[in-house]
Amino acid sequence: MPIRRVGGISGVASISGFGSGTKVKRVTVGRPISNVVQNIGANIKTFDGLGDIPSIEELKLGEIGINTQDGKLYIKREYDGGIQTIVEIGAVGDESLSATTTFNAYIYTSDGTLDVITGPDDAENVLQYDPDPNSPSRIQVYLNGVLLHQGIDYVANDGSTISLTHIVGDEQVVQVAAYNSTGVSFGNDLIIDDHFAFIVGTNEETRFYHNGTDTIIKHLGFNDSQFKIQYQNDDKLIMDDAGVQLLGNYTLNGQLVATQTEVDDLHTRINNLDSDLQDVTELLQELLQFRQS
Repeated sequence: MPIRRVGGISGVASISGFGSGTKVKRVTVGRPISNVVQNIGANIKTFDGLGDIPSIEELKLGEIGINTQDGKLYIKREYDGGIQTIVEIGAVGDESLSATTTFNAYIYTSDGTLDVITGPDDAENVLQYDPDPNSPSRIQVYLNGVLLHQGIDYVANDGSTISLTHIVGDEQVVQVAAYNSTGVSFGNDLIIDDHFAFIVGTNEETRFYHNGTDTIIKHLGFNDSQFKIQYQNDDKLIMDDAGVQLLGNYTLNGQLVATQTEVDDLHTRINNLDSDLQDVTELLQELLQFRQS
């Protein structure tokens, strides 16, 4: 189709093959590529240290940070009226959030003496499962295709061994379906909206959430379990249906109020006093009975 040149078109640098009755072969539009590359380069910053992540101050909005050793890219994010964070590009679903859960199948053919299932199966796959006595569905054991009952036909509680109640006959087949989980890891902020909970435990026993007004940690206490807060390996707070127990030294506004030893001594004295009161009560009851007799 014939075309005609129109003067003053912004961004059109040239039209090749222009002429009466000819077709357009090539249209060149925009800035020279050298200018584009130069502008992109001005918005890229490099970081050479292994594991280095740019800080909020080191990146402007629209800039890209590249760690040349890790091969990772970062940008600055701004949301909720000014909150700024550094986000790794492409991390979601890779390193920022990962979880693996699988059902693995194991097959063991008995030689007539099989009563404990452990180690490699017929295909050299080593038995492994998540031990959880409160969730028997995490492991299923079949004998010649018939589902066995945990606690009756077998015991499985250590993650690598299944003890059968009876010896399996020669050439009979035991199949194990085992649930395994590697857990979850996070590389960036985890944002949970109001009324949605972060839940831990196979039986969803402990929940952390915001109800729109208050932040709540709720432990449901299945099987008389306790909610604990530890520092390193030491319990500092224990909560159960009896109440809350604080462990360690007690301070108020930075001033030591009492040591754990002093608290333990006071607890012992209270227990002794309670015992003495019981002795006095029993003695008074005996005297009363003696007078009545």
